Amino acid sequence: MKKTVFSMVLSISLLGASMATASDPALFLAKCGVCHSKGGQAASINPADKAGAVWKKYFERGRHPVDISSISAADLEKIVEFLVAGAADSEKPAAAVIPK
Repeated sequence: MKKTVFSMVLSISLLGASMATASDPALFLAKCGVCHSKGGQAASINPADKAGAVWKKYFERGRHPVDISSISAADLEKIVEFLVAGAADSEKPAAAVIPK
């Protein structure tokens, strides 16, 4: 019984952590904000600039013009989750994460 309760609590806490990651802009700002901010070397971007499917395809197809291999696969996955969660076609588009 204790094992079952522990497993359920662990599952719920992990689910909560993954949901928090999808809505937390900190990783996006740390990894992407350096270049994609006002005055940066790349255009300002925000999750609501594209639809969720477009963000996914953009990274799946390797369309980013600059080498982003320094970003771990796990971090890149979290960044894409964040972009999709705040995409133009999402329930809560995130239009002002990085000021333009």
